[in-house]
Amino acid sequence: MESRQAADDLIGDALKRPWVNEFHDRTSHLPGVRVGDIADRSQGQVDVSGLSSQLARALAASGRVTLVQGSGKADFIIQGSVSAEDGQSQGEPVKRYEIDLKLVDCISGDAICPLPLEVTKSDKVPTANEAPPAPAVHPAGAK
Repeated sequence: MESRQAADDLIGDALKRPWVNEFHDRTSHLPGVRVGDIADRSQGQVDVSGLSSQLARALAASGRVTLVQGSGKADFIIQGSVSAEDGQSQGEPVKRYEIDLKLVDCISGDAICPLPLEVTKSDKVPTANEAPPAPAVHPAGAK
């Protein structure tokens, strides 16, 4: 799975939502966001540490939030899980990766917004004359 693209898609989606402006209007500062625990339900098929690093990179690069590292006080935390499963699409073997994250308010514990993403990649072994197929990226639920 391409962690950089997945992180850019997830963070881009999260930052389009009204919670960023609502927080800024209420407090007069940018929200502090930390990447929390992401459970690996892929049996090691997803580099969760790499995904976490890419999520942090995307948050820091956004300019819309402050990235909180380590145990610093954050206003919001991103947490959830990733999974992978074998499947078929149009008779061809595929691998489906599901990222199920959420942005949580650190004070209330309320989930502010879900951050789901599904990525499907071909498991077909290309022949010498074929280029590997590009992964298909879908917001979760839009298959």
